[in-house]
Amino acid sequence: MKITNLAVNQQITTWLKHGLELHQSGQLQEALEEYELILKIDPLHFDALQLSGAIAAQSRKWNLALDLFTKALLVNQSNPNIFYNKGVVLQELNRYEEALACYNTAISLKSDYSQAYNNQGNIYKELEELDLALHSFEKAIEFMPNNAQAHNNKGYALNLLKRSAEALVSINAAIDLDSNYAQAYNNKGIALRDLGRLDEALVSYARATELNPLYAEAYSNTGNALKELRRYDESINSYIKAITLKQDFAEAYYNLGSVLKDQYRYEEALTSYRKAIELKPNYAECFCNRGVLRSELMQLQDAAKDFATALKLKSDLPTAIWNKAVLDLLRGDLEEGFIGFEWRWRDKNCVSFKEKRDFIEPLWLGKESLLNKTILIYSEQGLGDTLQFCRYVPMVAALGAKVVFEVQKPLKSLLSHLNGVAKLICPGDTPPPFNYQCPLLSLPLAFKTHLGNIPHQIPYIRADDKKTSYWRDKLGTTKRLKVGLVWSGGFRAHTPEIWSVNERRNIALEHLTQLKDLDIDFFSLQKGEPAESEFKEMVRSNWKGPQIFNYADELLDFSDTAGLIENLDLVISVDTSTAHLAAAMGKPVWIMNRFDTCWRWLTNRDDSPWYPTVRLFRQKEAGNWTDVVSEIKLALEHLQTKH
Repeated sequence: MKITNLAVNQQITTWLKHGLELHQSGQLQEALEEYELILKIDPLHFDALQLSGAIAAQSRKWNLALDLFTKALLVNQSNPNIFYNKGVVLQELNRYEEALACYNTAISLKSDYSQAYNNQGNIYKELEELDLALHSFEKAIEFMPNNAQAHNNKGYALNLLKRSAEALVSINAAIDLDSNYAQAYNNKGIALRDLGRLDEALVSYARATELNPLYAEAYSNTGNALKELRRYDESINSYIKAITLKQDFAEAYYNLGSVLKDQYRYEEALTSYRKAIELKPNYAECFCNRGVLRSELMQLQDAAKDFATALKLKSDLPTAIWNKAVLDLLRGDLEEGFIGFEWRWRDKNCVSFKEKRDFIEPLWLGKESLLNKTILIYSEQGLGDTLQFCRYVPMVAALGAKVVFEVQKPLKSLLSHLNGVAKLICPGDTPPPFNYQCPLLSLPLAFKTHLGNIPHQIPYIRADDKKTSYWRDKLGTTKRLKVGLVWSGGFRAHTPEIWSVNERRNIALEHLTQLKDLDIDFFSLQKGEPAESEFKEMVRSNWKGPQIFNYADELLDFSDTAGLIENLDLVISVDTSTAHLAAAMGKPVWIMNRFDTCWRWLTNRDDSPWYPTVRLFRQKEAGNWTDVVSEIKLALEHLQTKH
């Protein structure tokens, strides 16, 4: 009996109907068998192809799904859903450009295709085309205002663009639409953390993990917030929880390495970074962070290799360029180092990133003539940086420029007579009109500084005569050495990125008890809390060290400190602004220097090309101040015999 076309079509219809019923009930394999019966008879049956492709995609058989959707498009190129589905598969295969082409075609066929816009945005996000991603998510929301996923994704893109307040609005909209949206709570936590609202961020992360107890990313983000709150043990536990849930979670190993580094658990940090790199060999940020750690361990050759690898993987990674520049400076390659140093404005982990200024006036880096021009030079970073690099201001003036110099308020009186300054102002003051502008720490680049041409016309800072006379009368005459002491740098509450450096450079006052029996008059030059209060309390209680005369309450600004220093024979200090002040005045300065030295002190030398009167006493191992103070005691005893 001959089977008619009508009978075949009826059978196909039956298989298709039965397959759809099985498909909708979740019986995917059984549904697929029905579709395959159809395809044996009609290999280009559109519905069977697209439905088989959907099952293959649900089963994560991406190559099979791609083949089936491609065949479906041979039959029908006017169906936007097939282009969309093929785009989804290509996106999963990381074939982003092809996926974008599919989504664009889907949108051309269906202009209000919200999900296609949403997925398009996700690809742009992966490609780091954040403005395009944001546009796509906004289009997705325009055509489907109740699309919670698009609102959340828009918020995530805004987070990446550091537009955190706007991100919070979008993510809250997603949560209003879906109160059980764990991913949105995680993204809300990221926005709150970036806004400095860490306790609220923790609440949001906790909600995310409550909704999804297996949410490894939320646990890792919890660790990030706890780290910033200096709750290090809890932070470590959160990262370990994330890794337990997701053992191939490279980012969690990276984050764990960072907090272990800040806890000085260096070997564990190196192990964690190594694991992250094993899981993600192209992890440029991790190579960079490991390079920073190796720099702190003074493993400079290994650090250089890590920075080189990071830049090979991601040539425009700001933090890698910046940290390589610091390493170049530390190794004495000032010319190369100061070129890379300009990337401090692009690295969010650098103090300067928060200080970036926007001017319509052009940046001057040494090329244009300054003859009869006005230039604004403005301080950046710390007070010590201003004191070290203000030596370049007279050189700028010598080019025929009128120099407007903006300095931190505590330095205004001290620097009021700095050579070459036409007008001295402070942050917040309105400068006169100017033709060019330059941040202070860019001047070494402008003058092509290398080790052989560092300007050191010292002294370039002088104490006020009246204040010098005041302190001369106050201290009186004595045959004993007069030595100033500074054991702690200032604490900057709003720059957590340098807290660990401060901890390593500062010395507990107890270490100075070794100096007790020396026949020397010691004077505290220590300013800033909590060091001043701790010193007063220690003296009141049971101070077993040398007598230290304390006139800190009279040191209202750096001009007062300079007047006192002018009457001293020597200043002994940690690496802080007072050391720079004394050295710029030409006074003998002994710097108690941490193991992972600041770049400006170079390596393997006890003198400084920046200051001819500086002598460096370096830690031989991290954290060991006892040996440093012992060396200083011996040097003081020798100095006494010559005094």
